[in-house]
Amino acid sequence: MEKLFVEQSIVINAPAAIVWEVLTHPGLNVQWIREWWPEIKEVKSEWKTAGPVTWITEDGETGAEGKVFISSPPVMLSFSFKVNVPDMEKQEDITYKLEETECDTTLYVSVGDFGDTPEHMACYPGAVESWEKSLPQIKRLAEQSIVQL
Repeated sequence: MEKLFVEQSIVINAPAAIVWEVLTHPGLNVQWIREWWPEIKEVKSEWKTAGPVTWITEDGETGAEGKVFISSPPVMLSFSFKVNVPDMEKQEDITYKLEETECDTTLYVSVGDFGDTPEHMACYPGAVESWEKSLPQIKRLAEQSIVQL
């Protein structure tokens, strides 16, 4: 099977440190994650290399789990994401890369590989849609944070 990744980017009028906060701060990241996962209550992680990541739903259940592979604030974050659903062993690796210029930060997101099984491939369109919803919210939250500073 072929490799299949979601690869999207957005330019944000904010420093990389602010974008990093929107991606990792528990009070901010749930705001954009709710765009595609309305039941999410909290993301627990210290975002340190080899540390755990846990997505908690409104009912207190663990909705997904992962592990941080690379944490290099505010330049790169890479971690796994595995939905906690019976009989679903597939996981995706998610990587955020932030490139800051004098005026803005470009956030690059890569998620996958969805091409390993037909069942996992069926999840790909939903992942594309999730990031199409999330990126504008990440941008909005980061740019609002600049205004509030």
